[in-house]
Amino acid sequence: VRTELFRDITGWRGRFVHPLVRRYGRSPDQGADTAIWLAANPDLQGRTGGFYVDREERPCKFSDAAREQTLWEACEGMLRSRRGALP
Repeated sequence: VRTELFRDITGWRGRFVHPLVRRYGRSPDQGADTAIWLAANPDLQGRTGGFYVDREERPCKFSDAAREQTLWEACEGMLRSRRGALP
């Protein structure tokens, strides 16, 4: 999604990431579409735990404990590098 999320990426990573996001990233409205659809769709009330892309449920490769932990640690690492440290 073309947001300010990647603004602090510099060096070779920034030179690689910024053009990709500009060219292939979704607009903020497009990026929010599925989340808003999920929250507002009465047919999905009470359904939890699914992984959706473009309003379609898809298999999630992080559906086991080890992969979930790997994803969690990657997210924590990104937050540390962005903020300097987690609370």
